[in-house]
Amino acid sequence: MSELLAPPALGRITTETAEQYHAQPCVSASKLRTFNRDPGGPFLYYLTHIAKAIPKEDSSGFAPGRACHTGLFEPHKFEAEFAVVPEGIDRRTNVGKAAWGAFLAASKGKTILEADDLKTAQTVTTNCRSHRSVSQLIAKGEAETTWRIIAAGLPGLPPLQCRTDWFCEEGCELSQGRPYIVDLKTCATLDRGEYGNFFRGAKDHAYDVQFGLYMAILGACGVEVRDFFVVAAEKSVPHGVEVYRMSDKAIEEGQRKAERLLVALAECYKTNTWPNTEGGVLELTAATFKYGRNGAEDAFQ
Repeated sequence: MSELLAPPALGRITTETAEQYHAQPCVSASKLRTFNRDPGGPFLYYLTHIAKAIPKEDSSGFAPGRACHTGLFEPHKFEAEFAVVPEGIDRRTNVGKAAWGAFLAASKGKTILEADDLKTAQTVTTNCRSHRSVSQLIAKGEAETTWRIIAAGLPGLPPLQCRTDWFCEEGCELSQGRPYIVDLKTCATLDRGEYGNFFRGAKDHAYDVQFGLYMAILGACGVEVRDFFVVAAEKSVPHGVEVYRMSDKAIEEGQRKAERLLVALAECYKTNTWPNTEGGVLELTAATFKYGRNGAEDAFQ
C-alpha cells in the first residue's frame, strides 16, 4: 500500500510519459467511471484495478484517437510514436509474412496505425488547426501535463490524478486572460439525430465528472482554472469541428458528482468492501422501453 500513498511525484508534472502516468495506481476520471457503473460498479472497480482479474482491453482500438491527439497537440512526436502499415503486404503469402515481420521489428515500441486511420488523423488535425477558436486555444500552452494530489479528508484513498491534453496558464482572449484546459474528443458525428453522436457520448462517458475532477485537481495544485474548452471533432465526413466551453453550472455539477463518487470509493478502500448487484426483484416499467433518437442531454448547459 505504500506505493499508493507515496507516488513518484505530486503536483504539476511535465516530464512524465503517458505510459508512466497510466502505470500509477492512482484514481483517475476513467477509473471513477468504472466505479460509477450501475449496477456493480464497486465490484467491477475491484476486479479491474485492484485484483487485476480482468485483462486489459486491447489498446489497438484506441490508436486512431491517440493519433488525432498527437497530431494536434504534439505533432513533433508523431513519427517516433506511430508506424503506418505499408500498403501491398499480403500476409497470406510467405513473402508477405516476411515483410510484415520486418515491419513489426522495425516498428518496435511504436503504435501500429492503419493507412486509413492515418488519413483520418491528418484530416482531423488539419480541420482542428483551421478552426479559428482551436488555433487560438493551442497557440500557447503545454501538452500532456500530469497533475497528481493526495485527496484531503479521504484517508486511505489513493492519490488522484489527471492528464490534461492541453493547458495554458497565461490564458488567451477566449478565456479572458485566465488559465484554461483544452480537451480533444473525437466522435462519429456531431449530428444529434445520428447514432454515436458527440452529445450522447458526453452523457454516457460522464464528461462533466471528468472535467469537474480535472479542474478540482488543478485547483488543489494551486492553479485556478475557470475555463474548460472541449474540441469535438468528427472522424467521418464532413469531419466537422466544434468548440464548446463547459458552463459554470455543468462544472459545479460535475464536481459534486465526482465528490460523491470519491467519498464512496474511499469508504470501499477503508472497509475493503466492494458491493456488486443487490438481491431482490426490480420492476421494468413502460418507460424502460422508450428511447428517442436524440437520447442526449446537452452536458454543457
